[in-house]
Amino acid sequence: MEALAGFGAGVLLALSAAIVGSSNDADRGFAFILTLQAIVAVALLLAIPGLSAEGSLLPVMAFMACVQILLIPIGLALRGKPKAAEMGGQGVKDAKSLRPAVLLKAAAYFTFSAAVGVLWVFAGALGLSAGLPDTVIGKALAVGNVAAIAGSLLAAVITSRFGRIGPVIVTGLFIILSVFLLTPGMSVGTFFIASCLYLFAWGGGLPLMMAAVADVDTSDRVTSLLPVLAFAGMGVGPALVSLGSETGSLFHQVSLTATILVVISIILFGRAHSMWTDRPENQT
Repeated sequence: MEALAGFGAGVLLALSAAIVGSSNDADRGFAFILTLQAIVAVALLLAIPGLSAEGSLLPVMAFMACVQILLIPIGLALRGKPKAAEMGGQGVKDAKSLRPAVLLKAAAYFTFSAAVGVLWVFAGALGLSAGLPDTVIGKALAVGNVAAIAGSLLAAVITSRFGRIGPVIVTGLFIILSVFLLTPGMSVGTFFIASCLYLFAWGGGLPLMMAAVADVDTSDRVTSLLPVLAFAGMGVGPALVSLGSETGSLFHQVSLTATILVVISIILFGRAHSMWTDRPENQT
């Protein structure tokens, strides 16, 4: 059952990324996707316990099935000519010439997701190691999800007004700052701030980077894989921490791994962006 649900969700995520990436306003589209994901996740977490109070999975599955049925009219409304078909042979030619920039931006997105995954997995453990109650940790992460929604909405507002590099660097710095706040002697307030910072960066950084990939991906193939890269990165990041967890404290390993991943992500993104802007037709 889980495998079937995961397969279906993966297909839908890939298609949604490709559809939004080929739209005229991909920045806002990706930002609103992450905003809605956070809102729907909170709503489902509130609804499912009540639906499953009887101890049966049937009400839960029926509820989820009803939600998925809504995809049928939405999918019919989104029918249209693919962007690659509209561009014809020139689009195929550009896709080949831009391949390095596309792959580098996708790699930067993957690495950024890995850095977020490090904090996503280990933030709670670090809070417990610092002596914080689990109830406080839960509340901090809940407030952090609100910050993630705020980050996504901000990304929808600014889009590319300040370029591509600047906002990505700022979100990376937010993650690094949150890492340095997660220390063995941190207070409750510090943990709240750290949680809000990295989740805000997650909510704001991912849609900006997804839109940047869509800018150079004329075929939408790589764009459709971005949700997969995000999940893969959020799994690889924590694994990198566990590989070196015996050589130092958990706080040190988390901070080192997340910082290195953010720096690599910014370097890859900057290099890809320079390759794109150096093309004669993109110079002003």
